Amino acid sequence: MDTESDAILKIAQKLSGVWRFFFVFIVLPKPPRDAFYRFVARHRYHIFGQRDACMVPTPELMHRFI
Repeated sequence: MDTESDAILKIAQKLSGVWRFFFVFIVLPKPPRDAFYRFVARHRYHIFGQRDACMVPTPELMHRFI
């Protein structure tokens, strides 16, 4: 079962564009990757910000959803 950094890197592998690049980090040892994953998870609001409500997609973005 893939968890933490394994899961996010395998998701990145299936994405297009620059996101696929992040899969190269799979070669790093799992403990440091997971430690970095947990650090970002703990500090995600400080890093990415926090909103009061979820975004409602514009009509131009709707085609990207299933």
